[in-house]
Amino acid sequence: TPHTSAGSGPNEIPVSTNVTGLTQQTLYYYRIAASNSVGVFYGSNVTFATVGAPIAPKCTTAPAADILWNGATLEGNVNPHGDMTIVFFEYGTNSGYGSISIASESPINGPSNQYVSAAISGLMGQTLYNYRVVASNSIGVTYGSNTTFTTLEEPEAPRSEEHTSELQSH
Repeated sequence: TPHTSAGSGPNEIPVSTNVTGLTQQTLYYYRIAASNSVGVFYGSNVTFATVGAPIAPKCTTAPAADILWNGATLEGNVNPHGDMTIVFFEYGTNSGYGSISIASESPINGPSNQYVSAAISGLMGQTLYNYRVVASNSIGVTYGSNTTFTTLEEPEAPRSEEHTSELQSH
């Protein structure tokens, strides 16, 4: 905000200013700053939230974690913008997806980004999978970007000792 003179003297002087151009449903932080010949002094951080029309959630697909030959954990971030939001992941062997897994944190609510994840299983080894996070609330549905991962090679079945010793004797 513009600098304003608070005058001089030993008493506290109330000051205020109007701000414009703020975004609806957003948390803002502010503090007062005062300066004189001794230096600059800052007040405590304070917050306020603007009100306004609800907006659709925002979501970002994150890299998969804990990738195995038959499963993985899908991850993302969702900002529900203060509206109760259902979160799920679409996944499959192409960008048509075909399978859905509800995020373990769903539904979510709040004014800021939140981590979401879903552990999936029953996958095929050494296979490329596509996935994305999806968020749905009373305003609409939004989609994270398509992301991929490849499952690990399926482990070989262990041989029995009897079969192994039989192979060694031949």
